[in-house]
Amino acid sequence: MKNRYWLALAGIAALSLPAAAGADWRFTKWGMPVADVVQLGRTSGVQQIADVRDDRVGPLQRLAIGKSTEAGIPVRVEFYFDPAGDGLQMVRFAPLKKMSCFEIEEALIAENGKGRADSSAQNIDDGRGGTLTFTMAKREWGGKGKDVIGFQHAMKDDESLDVCPWYIEPAS
Repeated sequence: MKNRYWLALAGIAALSLPAAAGADWRFTKWGMPVADVVQLGRTSGVQQIADVRDDRVGPLQRLAIGKSTEAGIPVRVEFYFDPAGDGLQMVRFAPLKKMSCFEIEEALIAENGKGRADSSAQNIDDGRGGTLTFTMAKREWGGKGKDVIGFQHAMKDDESLDVCPWYIEPAS
């Protein structure tokens, strides 16, 4: 009887928590376990993969991959999960064909509008007595209760390094 009381209280408390806002990504829901993402994504070729430390983004583990089209670009879709058990936390995209970061950014702007742009530059010793400027340009869409689409573009002395991760994360 005592356990039922605590379970009922826990259920009521869970109902009173704010629900995560946002649209999730296609067939997925934020917080969804790996098995559900793989099951629902089978028509997109989503498959579960092993965790590889070098493929993590912070603590998030890449545990499933598939294919899709985003902003008109054929992409590999990478699904990242929280190792603490909070399920799906980020979806990241990598173009399946060679394209520049500038082309990807243009496609994202065409699809989502200009968004918010920001950049940070850092001078780094080039090892030959000079310096080079490393810049990380960023652009985001969404936020304030909406899922965040993020794009980052790494450049050296205004030359693209063609490193440009792009992703969707749940609203905060």
